[in-house]
Amino acid sequence: MRYSIEESLLRINARSREMKREKERKTVYTLTAMTVLTILAFVVAVYGYVDFASMKDTYSTYGSFMLPDEAGGYVVVGVLCFVAAVVITLVCIKLKDRGERIEKKESESEK
Repeated sequence: MRYSIEESLLRINARSREMKREKERKTVYTLTAMTVLTILAFVVAVYGYVDFASMKDTYSTYGSFMLPDEAGGYVVVGVLCFVAAVVITLVCIKLKDRGERIEKKESESEK
């Protein structure tokens, strides 16, 4: 026999942890890519919605003042960015909690 039962179990547990980490890493990369693509889609959609030609005529020294017609695009972009930031934050918190639980289980199983 090449390994004892204890050594075999330790190797199996180590490989299992490694596979879980790989899966989580792929999940994080996938979520990151989806978030970036979603944000880009929102930017493209808003860019098509906002009429920049009419905004050129209204340039003034009062840059923060917007007419009600022009404010819609900015409000949509602000709301979408806020929602995207909240979703990203919640996903990060969930992944962190999952990692802490896995580490806790691993430390308990090794004892």
